[in-house]
Amino acid sequence: MEKQVQKDLNIIQDWTKKWRINLSIEKTEYCIFSRNGPTKKMNLQLEGKLLKYNCNPKILGVTLDEKLSFLKHIENVEQKAHKAISLLRMIKGVAKVSTKILLQIYQSIVLSTLEYASSVWQTCETNITDKLNKIQRKGLAICLNVTPTSSVETLEVVSGILPIHLRREEIATRTLAKINSYDISIPIKQILDDWKTIDIPEKYVSPVGKMILQAEDMKVCTGVDVNGIEAEFEFNGIRRYKSPPDYWKNLGNSKSRSTDQKNVGKLIIMEKLSHLPANSCIAFTDGSCLGSPGPVGAGAVIFPSNNQPQIEISKAVSKKGSILLGELIAIKLVVDHFLISENRQNTDSITLFSDSQTSIGILTLNWKSENYIKVIREIKKNMKVLKMNGIPLNFEWTPGHADIQGNDIADSLAKKGAKEAEKIEEPSEVTRQDIKRAARESVLRKWQNQWESSQRGRNYYNYHQNVCQKIPKDLPSKWSFSITTSLRTGYCDLNDYKSKIIPSSDKNCSCGEPETVEHYLLHCSNYEEARERMRTSIYFITGNIHMDLDTLLGIDEEDINRDNRNEILCHLENYLTESGRFKNTIQQKTL
Repeated sequence: MEKQVQKDLNIIQDWTKKWRINLSIEKTEYCIFSRNGPTKKMNLQLEGKLLKYNCNPKILGVTLDEKLSFLKHIENVEQKAHKAISLLRMIKGVAKVSTKILLQIYQSIVLSTLEYASSVWQTCETNITDKLNKIQRKGLAICLNVTPTSSVETLEVVSGILPIHLRREEIATRTLAKINSYDISIPIKQILDDWKTIDIPEKYVSPVGKMILQAEDMKVCTGVDVNGIEAEFEFNGIRRYKSPPDYWKNLGNSKSRSTDQKNVGKLIIMEKLSHLPANSCIAFTDGSCLGSPGPVGAGAVIFPSNNQPQIEISKAVSKKGSILLGELIAIKLVVDHFLISENRQNTDSITLFSDSQTSIGILTLNWKSENYIKVIREIKKNMKVLKMNGIPLNFEWTPGHADIQGNDIADSLAKKGAKEAEKIEEPSEVTRQDIKRAARESVLRKWQNQWESSQRGRNYYNYHQNVCQKIPKDLPSKWSFSITTSLRTGYCDLNDYKSKIIPSSDKNCSCGEPETVEHYLLHCSNYEEARERMRTSIYFITGNIHMDLDTLLGIDEEDINRDNRNEILCHLENYLTESGRFKNTIQQKTL
């Protein structure tokens, strides 16, 4: 083996000399990878100098080891993450930032470290990767301002942060889809194709094998197959990004557009129509999507230049897609219509009005798109054909739902197509956006199943059964949010919980009863006056004199007091303040 490696090194040395490339021998190292651990070192030379052996080489930020256990890499990640957490703690102590901002900082400086290149090292043993869960627990506890003894499962649900292992799975699935979209000339795509030809069970232990299994799970869960992803966008040189016209920015969007903006938009379009040449054909296009993703339809109405009747086109595009696909297909319908020579007689130019700024930007302003590449290429190709035939295609943006006749007709045609698309059976091409959405849906379902079956965090589960990636708000204040969160989780500064952490401590309240969350909020005689004021205030809001833990702490989507939750929390905050029970807690000191 040593002779063969030395022979290969000599070939490399000859090649570098031929092309006048200088190697840094001092920085050149070698490592021997083996499942059996360290092996006998080799005497390898390059340009007459002995190469150093490094049992932990680092490549692009990933530290390897001789057994490829990635233990050393995880240790390095731990060190970096602990430094980032120290920085997070400093930020929290110096700046009075909200929980939402703290969680965003955590994701930026800590979580990004924990998941870097995870598709490569996610095959390492569970007892190694579990070390990262401790870091996640510590970081989330700092952000939420709760005790660090809280379970990581609970903190993840409270903060809306995915468990680390599911985040790794999501990244790996999207990475595999990206590799599948590459051309076969790309080495990593060749490696993937070669892997598929290997016929041994052990291949699934590899990083590629695990990604394949995770992608299969996603397919079972969502029906989206990474093998059906469209080809990656081909780079055709640097092109300058073009800015859109100013009126694009001044007319709002279809959901928030005011009456004045509608009138201004209508006047702009009417003025553009009045200045069109005599032999210019006019077309309006629109797309429709019943859900995101959902059935997609496209609609177009064409007003010929020779005063012939208008032409209406409706098309069912896909059973599952996005609004952008519908908008692009609608434009393609118009372009394809004029590719037929009979349809462009007596026509010198075509002016197409679309209410999709994104579609126009992609086709005319060099905006980048990673989705629907095939459709975009076909449209651009056919636009060139029209131009070669002396018929330029000009795009104009029209505000949607602004009482513009052509746009309204196209909109109704697109909706008609979307309804018909529900019956489409054939699968459509998968985009990166589809993969992103499916990967997220798959891991969220797994997270939900884990949360339902977990033995930890059952107190919080009573108030929050459904997981979601929604960062919480500090309502009604940051201090009361941290206290109410700790009360919901059960990991709080009450004596009953303290006695579980420190068995020698007394679990009873000063009134003689065990100081549980229920006792403190509903029964303790020490705070009877404050409780009655809270009960009365809540009664005037809900009309219910009965007050229980669900009334005070409920936050689930099915909470019967959901509409009044903010007001109830304000009265609960008053109770927390008046009782004075948490005035000396860590939560209040650090806020």
